[in-house]
Amino acid sequence: MSRAGPVVPDLSFWVAICACLGATTCYAVSSIYMKKYAAGAKPIAIAGWSQIFAALALAPFVPFAPPTSAVTPLIVGNVLLLALLCSSIAYVLYYRLIADIGPTRALTMAFLMPAFGMLWGALFLDEPITLPMIAGCALVIGGATVVLRPRAGAPVMMGDVRSHRVRSR
Repeated sequence: MSRAGPVVPDLSFWVAICACLGATTCYAVSSIYMKKYAAGAKPIAIAGWSQIFAALALAPFVPFAPPTSAVTPLIVGNVLLLALLCSSIAYVLYYRLIADIGPTRALTMAFLMPAFGMLWGALFLDEPITLPMIAGCALVIGGATVVLRPRAGAPVMMGDVRSHRVRSR
């Protein structure tokens, strides 16, 4: 729980809002682009190149946010492990989901991350779970359920069954 207190709508506040909206827009546009123009690409290649280009895009901003304490080998190791293991594996799975179930459904699964963050915070960091947090999770899960349920009259697809249809004629 951040307990950040009241929000002061200064320049940094608006820059943060714009950064979040820009990231969200890029996330949505890239998912649709990937499905349309890179459907045959391997998810591991897409994940790797997206990590490389993200690092290159962020590198010019490093001088504007220097570390506030010494950078130790432990910190470097942790950052590398988080980047290489957690983020890379997550991106490989995410791009595989886009290829298998489409961008809309894959993005819907990404909306579940805050619910899992809340769960891990409670389990490993003893953070409290409040009623508004539970209500927010219920809304997210309800929305994901609505988006992911099969349409009336649409064939039910399990996994990537589309490529394994049995021809009965």
